Amino acid sequence: MSRQTTAAVDAAINAGHVQLFYLLEMEFRSGTIYLTNLGFNVTWNGQEYTGAGAVGAVEEIRESAAAEATGLKFTLSGVPSEMVAIALGEHVQGRWARLYTAFWANGAIVADPVLEWAGLVDTLAISDGAESATIQVSVESRVVSFKRPNVRRYNNADQQSQYPGDRFFEYVEEMAEKPLVWPSREFWK
Repeated sequence: MSRQTTAAVDAAINAGHVQLFYLLEMEFRSGTIYLTNLGFNVTWNGQEYTGAGAVGAVEEIRESAAAEATGLKFTLSGVPSEMVAIALGEHVQGRWARLYTAFWANGAIVADPVLEWAGLVDTLAISDGAESATIQVSVESRVVSFKRPNVRRYNNADQQSQYPGDRFFEYVEEMAEKPLVWPSREFWK
């Protein structure tokens, strides 16, 4: 899949002395986490991304010509033990994660980082050590949802569960076994 870069990014790359880095956003019930693999904090789009540096890692992004669901893993090492309890108490499945590719040049982010990958958080695995822990977040592509069946019915009960008070399917069950009698030819004369 080709990614479009802006004129500012193209100019910075051609000028040289740029550093490629990632911006990671993970939405959780308690709030959104903003991380970068730089060794220092950066601000983009009104949010401060915490520098994870060498303790943060992003698995290689895989793509294929076929429309298949590929996952991605983010690893954060050296997490303080007191933060593990927060991670354990968080419901993560189905929350959004986005990974942006950005460039750093002349002490600032070059305009318009590119959305590299987006998906839904699947699992959060924690390996707890004596003083610190490693957290690995598995994220699934949005393509996974295409494989899930859409379990909806064309009946009043299902309609009421989604749209209470809507009466569109109110008489569908009565009409299912109702015999239809067409007017005779005498009627049309």
